[in-house]
Amino acid sequence: MLRFMVARAEKHSGLPKVLRPIAAIWFMGARIAKRARNRRAVARLATWDAHTLKDIGLTPSDVHLALAVPLHEDPSTRLMFWSLERRSARMANYRDMEARARKSRVRLDAPASRAPKNENDLIA
Repeated sequence: MLRFMVARAEKHSGLPKVLRPIAAIWFMGARIAKRARNRRAVARLATWDAHTLKDIGLTPSDVHLALAVPLHEDPSTRLMFWSLERRSARMANYRDMEARARKSRVRLDAPASRAPKNENDLIA
């Protein structure tokens, strides 16, 4: 894995060749620290009540499932995807309901199909 990271650092870095492995290790440590920081933030979300979590598009089970991912994965990324997925599904449902309601509405400005114009039409 370190060889891959060094190759990646070579490709994107203007560092001397001697410092590239050190830079690769540094960036790996930075990614690990970021994941740990995000995991702590998600753990703090576990203390929030269900109503507050619903305001940001999550459920308590989402938070607990995100904390159950392996340590090498970022739980905040999972939460973001789940929240966006739920929001897009809700918006699609609203669009479908609106389309169905639009189809079933009676147009008030449309002329009546066979309204009598005078009293002779009533007899016929």
